[in-house]
Formats: sequence, structure tokens, C-alpha cells
Amino acid sequence: MCRNHTEPTSEIQWASVFRRISSSLTINTKKPAGGTQPQPRRHEIYVRGALTRGNAGPLGPAFPFGSDTLDAMSESAHRKSLIDAYKQRAVEMGVYRVMCTATGRSLVAASKDPRALLNRHTAQLRMNAHPIKPLLADWKQHGEAAFTFEVLDTLAPSDDPGYDPIPDLTVLEDMWLEKLQVPGDPLHSIAPKRFRRD
Repeated sequence: MCRNHTEPTSEIQWASVFRRISSSLTINTKKPAGGTQPQPRRHEIYVRGALTRGNAGPLGPAFPFGSDTLDAMSESAHRKSLIDAYKQRAVEMGVYRVMCTATGRSLVAASKDPRALLNRHTAQLRMNAHPIKPLLADWKQHGEAAFTFEVLDTLAPSDDPGYDPIPDLTVLEDMWLEKLQVPGDPLHSIAPKRFRRD
């Protein structure tokens, strides 16, 4: 008994087929004759060795995409895999510090993702948009070379899926604020209600 089979006829249908088989996609970069460097953006696509651009295969007479379309689709899949890997990474929780070494002024706070917060502070300072005006004034006067961005301490991860890290991060933050004799900042503290802005 034979099953009815309808070959994809449109680029949208082919895109759907391509996505379904993308997990087994291999990109082979051809080298020019007599050369050692591959030609940029000139790819042949093989799916389990069964389908090549311009040749008949089990999915139809030819793969109906130009090299630019194939490159864009493979790059999109690569970006998606990088985003997925970033989301699934183990996040390091802890206490971070932004400090101007010229004045000694510091911002110390705890976060569930301190490295992401350090990146945010760096970007805000570079754009002259940091909410802490004295720190921004130090940046304008002394420049980026006078600043350090560091993770001071980390919190050991827990295997408990219901674990709430806020209480432990609050204790860790208080410990470092006391140790460094730095006032807590309600805008960036892990528990901002403890502080009142002057």
C-alpha cells in the first residue's frame, strides 16, 4: 500500500521542511581550485548525504533556495542555538562592586546575576546615563580606566527547586557593605526597602 506524497512546491513549504531536518544539517565549505582559503558564503548543503543543491533528492528535484537564503537560515539557526545556550547556562549569584579607584567611591550590591548587572552599569556609564550621579561624575572626570567592575563573592547553588536566594543574598550583601564601609543603595540593593535615600 502506497501513501500519497505531496512534494513541497513553495519556498514557505521548503522552509518548513528545512526546519524539520535542520538538526542533521552539515555545511561543507568548498575550497577554490589550487587555493587554501575557502570562498566566503559559497556553501553546498547536505542533509544526511541525501540532498544537495541543484541535484535530485528524496525531498524533490532540487533545493529551491539560493545560497543567500540558505546562509541566512543557517545563521538564524546558529543564533537561536547561542540564545538557548545562554538561557540554559548556570547563573552565578552573588555580590558585585563598581568602584572608581581615583575617588574610592563604590557601589556594592547583591544580584541573582551579578555579571549581567556589571555589564548594565558599564553600559550606563558609557552612555552617560547612570542613575547614581556622583559615580557618573567620577566617570566623566577620571574616565573608564579609573573604574573596576568585579564580582566580590558568590552564593553556592542549591539543588532545591523551590529555593529562594533573596534572604541569603541579603545577608551576603550586608556582610560586604559592612566590610567595605559602603552605604547601601536602595536603587540597586537586592532588598531595597531596608534603605532610605537621603
